[in-house]
Formats: sequence, C-alpha cells, structure tokens
Amino acid sequence: MKRLQEIFDIHASYIRPLPDPISTKLTRDIYRLELGNLGAYTSYLGMFKEEIEKHGMFKDDMLLHVSGGAYHPLIHIAYALEFTLPDIAAERLAMAACTSGLMYAPLLKPLLIDGHDAKFGMAAGDQKKRCIEEIINAIRTDTEFDDMIKFIKFTDDFMTVLENLRAAAKLREYASQWDYTGTKLDFYLVHILTSVHAVYTIVSFLEPGQAELLLRGHISEALLHYVSRGCPSLQLDSLAEYKSPQQAVVDGSANPWLDVIKLALAANEVHCVKAVRAIAFAQIVYGSPRDDILLKAAQVTVDITGKGPFMGSNWNQTGIGFEQTWKEE
Repeated sequence: MKRLQEIFDIHASYIRPLPDPISTKLTRDIYRLELGNLGAYTSYLGMFKEEIEKHGMFKDDMLLHVSGGAYHPLIHIAYALEFTLPDIAAERLAMAACTSGLMYAPLLKPLLIDGHDAKFGMAAGDQKKRCIEEIINAIRTDTEFDDMIKFIKFTDDFMTVLENLRAAAKLREYASQWDYTGTKLDFYLVHILTSVHAVYTIVSFLEPGQAELLLRGHISEALLHYVSRGCPSLQLDSLAEYKSPQQAVVDGSANPWLDVIKLALAANEVHCVKAVRAIAFAQIVYGSPRDDILLKAAQVTVDITGKGPFMGSNWNQTGIGFEQTWKEE
C-alpha cells in the first residue's frame, strides 16, 4: 500500500478537476447524443455508476469506444473487472464515451454488420489467415503506406492514416486476416502491450459476438498505431540475444522474474510496471517461448525505462520505425 500511495501522490498533482454536469441528464436512451463531448464526462460518470449498480459493467456498442485514448479506458476497465472496482469501471466508461468517435469510425464501424444495436458480428473475410507477425511484416512491405507518415518529434500521427480512405481500408483488410487461434521502446506502442492483458481479462465477460468485435477492433487500432509509428521491424533476433546489465543478479535467482518484477515495482515511470506485468502474464498464459524472449522483453523494459524520473521518460516518443529516431543518438 505504501508504494501505491507514493505512485498516487506523484501523479495526483496534474489530475484535472471534474467538469460541471451538462444540463441534460443522460440515460441509456439518449446517452449517444453526447458521445465525443469531453465536457459531458461528469454526466457520463453519474449515468454509468447508476447503470453498473443495476446491471453490471458491460453493454452494447461502447465496445467500439473503449480502445480510445491510447487504450486507457480498456486497460482500466480490465482492472475494474479483475479487482471488482465498479467506480473505476464507471470512470473509464465515462472516459470512453467522451473520446471522439472520429478516431474509430474508419476502422471499427465497418466491422459491425447491421449497426450499433444489431447482434455483434464480423464482416466476412475471404482473405487468407495470418498470424500477427506475418501481418506486421506484410504491412512493412506494403507500398500503400510508403511516405504516408512523416517523422515528427513527440507526435503519434495516426489521424493522417485514418484520413486516407485507402489506407484505412487496407488496415481493415489486414485486421480481417488475423487468425487469433493459432533497443528503443516506443511509448505509444507499449499501450498495445498493456491493453492486450486488458482484452484477455475482459473477453471472458462478453458474449461470443461481442468478444470477436473487441478482438478485431483491438487489432485494427493496434495496426493503425503500428503504421503511425513508422512500421518498425520486430527485431525478435536482437531481443533473443539481449543481455541485461542486471544479468548477474538475475542468474543468481531461483526465479529471474522475481528480480525483474521487484525492479519494476520500484520504478517511478508508471508504464514500466504495467508493461512488465503484461509480459509476465503472457509468460503465465502461453509458457516460455524460444530463448526466454518474454523474460528478456521484461528485462529490457526495466533496464531502459525503470530509472526514468517521471511518466513517459526514457520511452521513445518520436516513433521507433523512423530512421531519424535512430540518428538522434
């Protein structure tokens, strides 16, 4: 609890006060009228608290909005479900409702068959099925995305991709191909990692059609951010060869994960511990892949970002897929 309080005190200083409620009381019949309106947050918060008290934590096409804000609503809703925190669920549903729908319409809306009140189902895809590594490699070599995104410091220019109708259509195509049965660290891409853990937590609470919509919507936005960060190569071989400066400590432990987790808990940069938790959870669920690559991913996360003095420090903010990023050394 002491460490949690320390983290809270660090970040409480910049939290904005709640806005005043809007004049209209929001209900399940009219809540869509204010979607995308940040000023309606307090009204949405009150509505969702009432809905959760009556009906539980999930309902209809809000699934299309929870990936907004770099996945933060999705991630925090998963925490709410995992630790039974209905107030947190209400806060993040309100945040999702206030996120602009313009961010998702080109990618996520076409995934619905009959609109927001219809049964959640996916448009049929005749393309061949691929794993995520194959899809990423295909996007990297797809000339459709050449010169679309320019190198701009401290910016995730995903709106440029969304505004290109052909690019959005291509990303939908790649997302439909995903078969989910089967050293610089990017600040924006790490949210894809932490949100994967959130999807895993949330999906068991959903009906099958809703679950598929959430999975397809999540991968669609993940590919969007991948393109906007310059389509970086996966560098799995380099990761497999990574040697942590903590190696002596790790080698002496019966469970090297305990050392990594201890270092992550001590980090001031809050994304470090969330990323390490997501990677550790992947190891629990899927086992140890070749060359202890998940352990090494956690180690490199701690080594690079764990000593950052504040949120976002020591993460790359410019996009690790751009050559200019690597020339800034």
